[in-house]
Amino acid sequence: MNEVVLNIGGRDCVIFRGSHPRVLLIQPTDAHDRGVLPEQVRLLEQRCGEDFLLAAFPVADWNRELSPWDAPAVFGNADFGHGAAETLRFIEQTLLPTLNQEFQLSEALPVILGGYSLAGLFALWSGCETDRFSAVAAASPSVWFPGWVEYAQQRDMRAKQVYLSLGDKEEKTKNPVMARVGDCIRRQAELLQSRGIDCTLEWNAGGHFKDSEKRTAAAFAWCVERNGLAFHRATEAEKSEIAAWRYDGDYAIYNMEPYETQRERGVGLANPQNHFFAFYDGDRLIGFTNLYEEEMEVFFGIGVHPACCGRGYGQQMTLRTLELSRSLFPGKPLYLEVRTWNKRAVACYEKAGFRIVGDPIVQATHLGEGTFYRMTAEA
Repeated sequence: MNEVVLNIGGRDCVIFRGSHPRVLLIQPTDAHDRGVLPEQVRLLEQRCGEDFLLAAFPVADWNRELSPWDAPAVFGNADFGHGAAETLRFIEQTLLPTLNQEFQLSEALPVILGGYSLAGLFALWSGCETDRFSAVAAASPSVWFPGWVEYAQQRDMRAKQVYLSLGDKEEKTKNPVMARVGDCIRRQAELLQSRGIDCTLEWNAGGHFKDSEKRTAAAFAWCVERNGLAFHRATEAEKSEIAAWRYDGDYAIYNMEPYETQRERGVGLANPQNHFFAFYDGDRLIGFTNLYEEEMEVFFGIGVHPACCGRGYGQQMTLRTLELSRSLFPGKPLYLEVRTWNKRAVACYEKAGFRIVGDPIVQATHLGEGTFYRMTAEA
């Protein structure tokens, strides 16, 4: 993950960029947020891979720049201003165009706006004000803000997905305004879900100031996962296309027989006991995965289009299929076998949660003997 600092519109923005970003994350930050950003990004990368660009921009006057309207101070002496509209204009008219130009990003790239505390409320408000954001990642948002629930009842959410979270001790504060946060976030989730928005509400252990980087990473990760690759059970036509893929060099051993031949023999892609899933990036078939249920565990297999190898697709597909397996075959761990020389694949699987078990094993294949690692992932 590459980290750079760019001055955009007079603000020193911290940019974390993967090699092939397929989603753009925007986060308003204060000094504390900036201090924990590396750990937040590490956690996000651990869950979602490196296929994102996160742009964190500084907010100098937190209570003014992120507040949608004026409100009296709830703690301390600082009243809330009405600078959210100005901050949203900065994002839409300055930050996003600059990022697209600087990093040659497609304007069709999904944009997720998120943040912690008042930045989470700002993200929710922005999601109602514009359709520019695919998803909103609101970690412990300040939905206790005076007038917020009334606003949320009157305005439709224009983002497709919304993640909400709250610490289970946050509503136990002695501050009467902030003590409403539990009821307010429950009402917020009910409103969104009743209007057909893909929304989840996650409760975390502790108060408001605990593990902000973990909570923010989880918020963005949930949204990223819902703006990633599309997949479905592979069709006959897709299996035929996959069988025709051709790899070069050492990877030529992964070339398959024609699908018609596999179908005649009832093997490989045509084995009815396998569960094959086709993955798409937009309208392009970029890979497939396979799940084969055994008595005590589930075998996992994967293939990426030759032109798409080394671009992070494998990790995304592995993570989604792990999640799918746990739904289809609850309680059963997964395993795979990978050739020991295939360092690229081993690294991909390790990032997705697989671990090498035992010593390498030598086994016969249709191409002769091969040496493999056995790798497993928890149920």
